[in-house]
Amino acid sequence: MARYQLRFQSFLDHIDQNSAKKRLAKLLNLSDETFDPCLNDQPNPPLYKNLSETEASILQTKLADIGIQTEVTIM
Repeated sequence: MARYQLRFQSFLDHIDQNSAKKRLAKLLNLSDETFDPCLNDQPNPPLYKNLSETEASILQTKLADIGIQTEVTIM
């Protein structure tokens, strides 16, 4: 299990940020409030999570499916 840095690069215009926050929280098993700094600060601060390489890849795909582009970096 490695530590991955997840940095949100962009949100598609049609996505409501509150809706995106709830979807992200569900995908990552975190509270909605965790994403407040990720969504509101520019540039976005990274969010850290311990994931396997496979989990990180699946997560990135799921985020892309709901219109959220991310950069995942192994730490």
